[in-house]
This record gives sequence, structure tokens and C-alpha cells, in this order.
Amino acid sequence: MAKLTLCRIDDRLIHGQIIVKWSKSVPVDRILIVDDKFAKDPFMVSLYKATAPKHLKFSMLSLSDTAEKWKAGFFKEENILLLTRTVDVMKGLIEADIPIDEVNVGGIASKASSVVVAGSISITKDDVEGLKAIEDRGKHVYFKMTPEDAGMELSTVINKYFK
Repeated sequence: MAKLTLCRIDDRLIHGQIIVKWSKSVPVDRILIVDDKFAKDPFMVSLYKATAPKHLKFSMLSLSDTAEKWKAGFFKEENILLLTRTVDVMKGLIEADIPIDEVNVGGIASKASSVVVAGSISITKDDVEGLKAIEDRGKHVYFKMTPEDAGMELSTVINKYFK
């Protein structure tokens, strides 16, 4: 059965930190991007496929296609680095019974209603509610830009920025 070696929310998806740092810190055979909008856009699929390291398999799928392929055993014995742009998509994957144990929150661009919590990680109250719902399902949620960073727990972020 496939193993999710990193499940990360990062609105940049594939970029330098993913290629240079994360894909070398955990076992990875495939990068899987789950995004309903981008998965329907052949240009975005080809763009991200071109940025993925050539030695890794690559998939960009919708949430429903990911759940269907996971349950059908499509990913076999692969180590998968899973990326979503939003908290809602990660939460949807968990609700679809994809076996996610922990969620790494990485780069999320600042918006009018967001709070910068670390480096280039900005989250809204809605993001916090979604992350709390993920944690309430027994999943570990932490904020960490790169593997060598100390990182922060969701509870620390909530207590520091959302009390």
C-alpha cells in the first residue's frame, strides 16, 4: 500500500523548498498535487509537471479523483509527497478517508483577513477552524517551512495569534 510521507498545505505547491529540501528529507517516489481547479487545466498540469524533479512520478488530481484512485490501489507501494493549496482540500482528503496522519502547513500567502504566523505562512480564522477540525480527527498539525526549522504546533499558533 502507498504511504504518505509528507502531507503539506502550501499555496505555491512545487517550488524550491519542496524540490531541494522536503523531497530529500522524506522518502518520495511521487509528488501528488490535489487541486480541483488546477487538475482541470491542462496548462497548469503541464506547468507543474515540468517543475517536478524528473526522477519522481507526478500526478495532479481533483479531490474526488484522488480518493477514487487511492481506494482502488492506484498508487501501489509508492512513497507520496502530497500537496494542497488550501486547508479545505486537505480537510476534504481526510474526510474522504485518505490515511493522513499529520499535516505540515507551509507557505500560505498573506490575504486581507490573514495573520502572519511564521515566515511566509499567513492564515485566516477560517483556516484555523479547518486546521482545528483536522486536529480534532486525531491528526497532528504543525507549521514548518523547511525540514530543519523548529516548527510550531497548531495550539501554539492559536494561543499566540488567535486568542
